[in-house]
Amino acid sequence: MRLRAWLVLTLGFLMSCSGGGKVTAPVPVLAVINVSLSAKSLQVGQTGTASATGEDQNGASIATGTVTWSSTATSVATITAGGAITAVANGQTDITATVGGISGHATLSVVNRQPGIRALRTAE
Repeated sequence: MRLRAWLVLTLGFLMSCSGGGKVTAPVPVLAVINVSLSAKSLQVGQTGTASATGEDQNGASIATGTVTWSSTATSVATITAGGAITAVANGQTDITATVGGISGHATLSVVNRQPGIRALRTAE
């Protein structure tokens, strides 16, 4: 009988220490930001868009909230707060999305606009 009472008390104590046997999953938090570009290469003067998706600590999709956009080389391409990109000059830049200290980026190449081919007329 003493053994049974001891087991009951011990199990009761252990369950009270562990939250009654309930296991709670960790709260999902933003851990990764993935940046996608409508085009990885633009010609000078063209426009594109950037979008961001988030992943939690387990790799599941999670809302990002408000994203702050930036370009590492604004002389090459600019980006608005809404993710609209304008190609300015030949070169490369990283387009970065930041949310609460978490950042992700994608590389954008900007090339000079190719001159159009004009039809030549020959004298008859």
